[in-house]
Amino acid sequence: MAAGLLAVLMGLLAVRAQVTVIMACILVIAIMLLPRRAVLGVMILLVCVLGLIRRLISPGRIDYDPLVLVPILLLVLVLITSDKDDEPAPLSTTLNLAFSVLVALPVLSVVVVARPSLAGVYAAGIQSAAFLAMWSAARGRLPNLWPSVFRSAPIVGGLLALYGLYQFFFLPGWDRLWMIRSGLNSVGSPEPLLVRVFGASESPGLFAMVLGACLVTSVYGVVGSHSVAMRMFNVGLASLMVGTLFFTGVRTALIAALVALIYMAYQYRNVAVLLWTAVLGASFVVGVRALLTRFTTSDSTVFDADRYSIANSGSDRSLNARLGLLSDVGDGLARPLGTGLQVSGARVRSLDNSWIDLLVSFGPLMALAFTVVFIAIVRSVLSSPPRTDRASVAKMGLSGVTVYLLVFLMAANIFATTSGLVASVVLGWALGAVVPRPRRAATDGAVDLGVPTQPR
Repeated sequence: MAAGLLAVLMGLLAVRAQVTVIMACILVIAIMLLPRRAVLGVMILLVCVLGLIRRLISPGRIDYDPLVLVPILLLVLVLITSDKDDEPAPLSTTLNLAFSVLVALPVLSVVVVARPSLAGVYAAGIQSAAFLAMWSAARGRLPNLWPSVFRSAPIVGGLLALYGLYQFFFLPGWDRLWMIRSGLNSVGSPEPLLVRVFGASESPGLFAMVLGACLVTSVYGVVGSHSVAMRMFNVGLASLMVGTLFFTGVRTALIAALVALIYMAYQYRNVAVLLWTAVLGASFVVGVRALLTRFTTSDSTVFDADRYSIANSGSDRSLNARLGLLSDVGDGLARPLGTGLQVSGARVRSLDNSWIDLLVSFGPLMALAFTVVFIAIVRSVLSSPPRTDRASVAKMGLSGVTVYLLVFLMAANIFATTSGLVASVVLGWALGAVVPRPRRAATDGAVDLGVPTQPR
């Protein structure tokens, strides 16, 4: 808490007063009026639209903007107001040690290895906070909001997708000005049809991660609803999100969503679900062909360089850059605490793979601890038996979104961003699904994915 307050104080010295006032108002309202479950909900929603809020407040990039600290402080608020009488869910000693390493090493690296800077402190702090959120969610220290998140995610995703489409075809002035003043030229030109969509986030990758998770929940809503009208409504939302995902140019999100869809078909294993999956798959293929036909023959640069073609992997710069990260593994293994965060001005380098980024930045012990947690999450998903009852769709949706996020980790260190807070909470809920819950914490514990937690 002291570190958070110190970071806020340093941020207040660097930005305009109106940003500070907005941040202070959010915190005051959250502390005085909202219960901890609502505070966590505000944190999740705020992370999804924080980039857009910052652009509306300021026309250009603000380094050390205290507004980005609001989600972290809201998370801290939820943790410090937890019911101290509730016994936390017991994790194994190995998992507790692994989480301890994941939370402590980023901060230790800044102090011992790297030269301290505001950018480095924030980058390390956000990763420690993300793993702390996952640890707390797994132990039942964070309220379980998954049923509410599952119901609202398709609507939120639909709204985000609509804004993404508007951004691609019209590019609002605040987005255009922000791109110009921030020097954001890696996602295209600041003109309609020439920009990879970054939506309400500050990069296509982060926007695609959030939108893809909402897409997966929409697909689960399709097969889990009794109402034909609701099914068609979710199909419409899912189609809208798929189209917007293509405009982001983030192939990882599409691959991860496809893997989650295959996993969903495995979960249900009945003719109706397979039929709906085939319909969605056919719609997916038709939509892809229509988009490629339309925009590869236009002035748009989103689909150039065979972005969605695997015919010539030798010319795929993105794929080759990720394969080139393997050369960094040896350097990371040779340094017990890693090389530290590589800071250039107010920007921190982040490699496009969670394991390699954590290994290089914080050392082999960090990568090992992350591997232990990753295996535990995979086991929690695979331990969920296939079901056919639609009443369990929200619980099954959690495992589907978890599969999506686990695949996404292969192409980006999502924990190095504010959006990683939401991903970490979801992964923590999934991990906590196989942890026995004390009776007093049952109303605030993790979601049961159908795994017996007590001997029978």
